[in-house]
Amino acid sequence: MNHFLRLLMVYLLIASPILMGCELKMRTSVFPPLGMKDSNDKWIGSDLDYTKALLDKAGCKFNILETPWARGLKMLKVGKVDLMLNVTKNPQREQFFYFVGPHRLETIRLITKKRKLPMIRSWQQFELLDTVLMRQRGSIFGARFDLALKRNPILKSKLLDLADNEVRLDLVHKGRATGFFADSAYLNYQIEHNPEYAILEMHPLVFHSDPVYFAFSKANMDKAQMAKIYAAFDELASTDILQKIGNTYNYDQ
Repeated sequence: MNHFLRLLMVYLLIASPILMGCELKMRTSVFPPLGMKDSNDKWIGSDLDYTKALLDKAGCKFNILETPWARGLKMLKVGKVDLMLNVTKNPQREQFFYFVGPHRLETIRLITKKRKLPMIRSWQQFELLDTVLMRQRGSIFGARFDLALKRNPILKSKLLDLADNEVRLDLVHKGRATGFFADSAYLNYQIEHNPEYAILEMHPLVFHSDPVYFAFSKANMDKAQMAKIYAAFDELASTDILQKIGNTYNYDQ
């Protein structure tokens, strides 16, 4: 019996973190209103609220790792982080990530300097552009966007993929780019809260709209852990908590 108890204690020490009370690493960055820092340098924003809501129900805690989006995806793939939010699901990513959700709908729009371009209301207008635009490296805008670039190789050649979103506004101010694509939640937040965005305007055309998910690393998370995460999301989705979080941050769906 004593031998059995010793084996049981060893098992409990090395068992799945879910059994012991897990602690996960979540990737985020400063990208209002998804990720922000308050006056005390404390992380706030919808990413934090969504993650806390899910992991509280799963009996988990989390730590935050700040890193750019594209680098975060690479780290998630190899298990250097456990969790990312706002990830679009596709077959390639499903090889490496468990997808839980969706937790919200992402809508991609274009923002440019005022009166720099006519209001882009159609794909036909977009396919005639000859200008420098920017997008976040590692982002997916869907087949229609890819087709538009194929039809306009000049625009495709001028499209900049940026790892650091902080430089976008500076490049627009300096005239080195006309505008950039981003989640409308981010654009609406910045237009309302950031005076530097007063010179910018958002275009009506929705370039991409898709559900986005929690993505968990298959390199770190086993099926027993994920079963508890999935169950926690199902419980969460049966309430109005996700909707309330979205409403708090004024998402333009």
